[in-house]
Amino acid sequence: MPTVGIRWRMVAALLGLICVATSGAVLVVLHFLPTGLDPIRWAVSDYGWTAYHLGYRAMVLLQGAGAILIAVGLGQETDAQALGWLSSTASSGSSSRGS
Repeated sequence: MPTVGIRWRMVAALLGLICVATSGAVLVVLHFLPTGLDPIRWAVSDYGWTAYHLGYRAMVLLQGAGAILIAVGLGQETDAQALGWLSSTASSGSSSRGS
């Protein structure tokens, strides 16, 4: 039965990777939308007060979910205390306010 646990962790880590990659794609789309912001001069969080704030919110939620899933996937095979930074990133990222 050990392969069931390994498969579950691999699925969690893969879903986390998909979430993080999707959040990157959302950020690229936000850069090309007519937000009135220059991606080089303005902070990413500034998208939260534009008309495209839902895209920013989706990006932040995807990053938080991805960090949680990656921490779950890695936490079983590694030192869980070393993953505390990833869990804290997930909790702080998904609670940020955009609008």
